[in-house]
Amino acid sequence: MRRRLVYFFIIFFSVTALSFAEEKVLFFDDFSKSEISRDWRCMRMEFKAEDGRLNVVSKPRQGFNYGHRGNGRSAAVFTHIGDTNWKDYRIELDIFGGGAGEFNPHGISDCMRGSFSIYFRTINYPENWNAPSRISYAFGVNPIPQYCEGKPSPEWGLSRINGWYASNPVGWCGGIAKNYFIPENRLSPTVTSNVDALWEHLVALGYLSENGNILDKVAYLKDSSEMHLDSRYSQDESSIYFILKKNYCKKSGDQKTLVKGKGNPWKADAVNHIKIEVIGRNIKIWVNGQFVIDYVDTDRDALLFGGFGVVWEWDNTGWISNVVVTALNP
Repeated sequence: MRRRLVYFFIIFFSVTALSFAEEKVLFFDDFSKSEISRDWRCMRMEFKAEDGRLNVVSKPRQGFNYGHRGNGRSAAVFTHIGDTNWKDYRIELDIFGGGAGEFNPHGISDCMRGSFSIYFRTINYPENWNAPSRISYAFGVNPIPQYCEGKPSPEWGLSRINGWYASNPVGWCGGIAKNYFIPENRLSPTVTSNVDALWEHLVALGYLSENGNILDKVAYLKDSSEMHLDSRYSQDESSIYFILKKNYCKKSGDQKTLVKGKGNPWKADAVNHIKIEVIGRNIKIWVNGQFVIDYVDTDRDALLFGGFGVVWEWDNTGWISNVVVTALNP
């Protein structure tokens, strides 16, 4: 009997030790210190560690060309980008997404508050959205349908981003509006008095889409003489060429939605607890204890290592706390 008990305890403690050996804390931060750890890379906006949280401060990071026509929007904080030792792991954190603060250069309304994305297996994420290139999974919530459109719940989704960036030196690939031509002093009254006619002409020649996206044909123009504009625009040819070239932008890379859903695991205007587990190609995600995603990425572009981060969309603020990253099957 005594021998059986000895065997039992040997087996019990061996199994227990093995289960503990399978998990190891890779990263932890409760933001109890006022100084932000050097492990974090804070991007685009200022951050402050206070009251056990890492808070987005509503002002751009000093020295960064912030804005839609600059090198990027959206506060972001990341750790261990591209770390090949971060393969199979679990992320747990508390997160809050708020609205814009005093710094709101693009005038977003309060109904656009609360949108954020959690990036994981992040191989690359440049601060400048005009620099190559984002490579990561991202799990995000978009509350706009709920807040702005009166629908009962937000949208959420899991995406894989492979090599995405906006290719021009500055600005977002958002195209231009018709009134963009009006304030240009170099344009003659022929243009400024009838922008619609110029717009239709540029669309017909394949330089613009109807909604103002500057098309790839512009990229192949070597000088203004190759535009072959109607004779009525001959004196404006170089200026029109300059405007199109300056604003041409191509989104490179791919962003593929893997899982998309609607539902309400999210707490509106409150703290949410997120847990993400990645083992091999399998991704599991919980929101406030509710199991929402179990996805296996069988694609050849599946991402198998890398760090993680959080992005608060547009000019919104928010915070994170109680961040724990645990290795699984080290």
